[in-house]
Amino acid sequence: MGADNFTNPVTVEKFGGKYYITFGFSSSIGYLNLKPDGKEVGKTSEKKDGWTYVTYTLSENNLKSKLSFSAYINAMSREMNFSATVNLSSSEKTSDTVRDLGERPAEFVPVISTKAAAEYSLKVGTVFPIPEATANLGNEDSPVVITAVFGNEPIDVSDGKLTLGNVGEYKIIYKATNSRYKTSLGNDSFSEYVVTVHAVTGENDIVKFRDTNQVLPEKAGILAGKVTEGSGVYEKAASAMKKIADNFEVYSAEFLSEDGEVITLSGKVELLFRADDYFDRTKAEVYYMDENGELTRLSASGYGRYVATETDKTGTFIVCIPGVAFRMPMWGYALILAGAVVVLAGIVVTIIVVTKRKKRMKNS
Repeated sequence: MGADNFTNPVTVEKFGGKYYITFGFSSSIGYLNLKPDGKEVGKTSEKKDGWTYVTYTLSENNLKSKLSFSAYINAMSREMNFSATVNLSSSEKTSDTVRDLGERPAEFVPVISTKAAAEYSLKVGTVFPIPEATANLGNEDSPVVITAVFGNEPIDVSDGKLTLGNVGEYKIIYKATNSRYKTSLGNDSFSEYVVTVHAVTGENDIVKFRDTNQVLPEKAGILAGKVTEGSGVYEKAASAMKKIADNFEVYSAEFLSEDGEVITLSGKVELLFRADDYFDRTKAEVYYMDENGELTRLSASGYGRYVATETDKTGTFIVCIPGVAFRMPMWGYALILAGAVVVLAGIVVTIIVVTKRKKRMKNS
């Protein structure tokens, strides 16, 4: 990793007393977060031609300070921290307008924590108990409001449950707010986490189950989904897998009674995970991960598109193909990250500093 993994030049837009710094990074970097003083900086991002372009919101003081980044380096399968500085004295003004990006995020935003998977597929009629969530901005707790929609129609979830009354796609939106910091439109700082629930006529096709030992009560159902990047559970699973497998998928699974209550298993049931099509079912392994990130290896066998296991546990499961690629020694990591600092600090030869909005934004 080095200069080829970052765009050149960096751009800086100035508006409303805030600075918006934008640069891109290649697919060799999983994510790049900016956390001065342990607070998450507000950002927007977009992907184009294999690159991720991120725009961070900064105050003048933070822009002139050393910027503390945390980056997930794919080749290392781990998060690393480094710092960079922006030298505005070498900037060149190239425009009098800023891009119309609508409402821009506040300088700092809350971070949401939840066990909810990003996507579920459940049988229509299921009563879905919505997983709880918390949020914080630095050391300060932030309130989280949970809403749901079916298409554009709001759904009442005030009792903490979502009844899947129709076939189709439901969205559960977790929104955390903080009144200390404001967006470009003067609204409270916020962040959102969206969960998609597919209500289908058949059974869950992400994770299936078979109850040959008759452990479950009549009409019990499974609440299961795939956990993706950006979730704290996924990050914990990635850490647990770093010495076992590069190729893995994370799932959540628990069982519900007919009235939507969570069931504690008294014996073993069979779970079938719809794994990546490229996973060799004869080599796949299945692990159960507890809340501390500790792994327990379970049985595993191929079953068509699925990988099957037997368990008396519910929670987080990982399906993987064992094998870890070569990892550079720690001194190699240090050189890589030192190169990243040079890149970020050295590519600011042409910085766009603008003070006016485009006409469309002036009228908004």
